[in-house]
Amino acid sequence: MKALEELIALVAHKHKIDQKRGEEKYMDTDWIAQAIIDELSDILWGWLMLIEKLKDSGYVEGHEAIIQRALKKY
Repeated sequence: MKALEELIALVAHKHKIDQKRGEEKYMDTDWIAQAIIDELSDILWGWLMLIEKLKDSGYVEGHEAIIQRALKKY
């Protein structure tokens, strides 16, 4: 957990820098949320590509099998 605490401290430090700079977009939670939403499409794309590669290597059966496993688990 030490690494997580260090990361949280770094985020707090960056937030203080943003406050001092006073750049409006960095203080706007909607801007931050939108930035995350934009990145989610990249994460989804990477995830889907990884599944295809794992499927070709025989590690997983495919997308549907992973979704079914999640439905069963949760």
